[in-house]
Amino acid sequence: MTGPIPASRLADHMIATGELTATPERVAELLGVKPARVSAALAVARDDGSMVSVTRGLYGAVEWGWRRMRTQPPADYLDALMQHLGHRYYLAYRSAAGSFGVGHRRPRFVQVAVDSYCRDRRIGDVKVCFYRNHRVGKVPTTRKRFKDYEVTVSIPEVTVLDLVERVFPAGGGFAEVGNNLGDFQTAPQQLDSDTLIEVSEMFPCAVVQRAGYVLQTMHNDLGSFIKEPLNLDALAEAVQRRGARPVDLAPSRLAWLSGPDVVLDKRWKVRVNREIDHDLVGRSKI
Repeated sequence: MTGPIPASRLADHMIATGELTATPERVAELLGVKPARVSAALAVARDDGSMVSVTRGLYGAVEWGWRRMRTQPPADYLDALMQHLGHRYYLAYRSAAGSFGVGHRRPRFVQVAVDSYCRDRRIGDVKVCFYRNHRVGKVPTTRKRFKDYEVTVSIPEVTVLDLVERVFPAGGGFAEVGNNLGDFQTAPQQLDSDTLIEVSEMFPCAVVQRAGYVLQTMHNDLGSFIKEPLNLDALAEAVQRRGARPVDLAPSRLAWLSGPDVVLDKRWKVRVNREIDHDLVGRSKI
């Protein structure tokens, strides 16, 4: 197409040419208007869901099937958004687990770990939650393709430890963390014992102790559903080499048990002041 593009056709043009996001200056060029007129020119396109403001200074095109949500899945915009804002990132926590097919709930938000403060925002009807994490750029990640777009995602072993470290609110609470760590173990070839041990050295020993306890609990509860068990003995030995000291499973505000009702798990040196109230098949405690 030559000449200015009508605003009503801008999204289709951008998608057809592989230009999913654009600055106001680029939009002005495509529409044939002055940059100061871009916001007004896109009013109808934003209203019908074909264009979305990803952040100040960045617009995104929305494919037809997603326009009822007024946005593509926000992960489609993440590379462009993070480059625009100047952040390193990875898709994290429950969003990372979901990208590997783990977890039974599909919350309508996206969780992203970033290397410095970034405010939460809504892209269309979807909330994007940012968590400052000093390990961004250090822990192993992978690139995952979702349809036509790629996103940086924490590897499963990092995701497990991230979830346990921030069991609430990022992990969704102990039930959801238990579900995710159980699913990671029942799904074949998701977690690798050697990689988990290697990555665990990047996290505080207390986090690894809690993760080991939750993984062990889910292993015990799910039994035969786990076809390729993790080598939790090796992880426990790695914890002991680090001089593990007794830690609470849950902070006091999330604890269910106290005093003499709290049992110390000797293997992981975790004071079990909270049950892992998951809802996976094979659960041994109701």
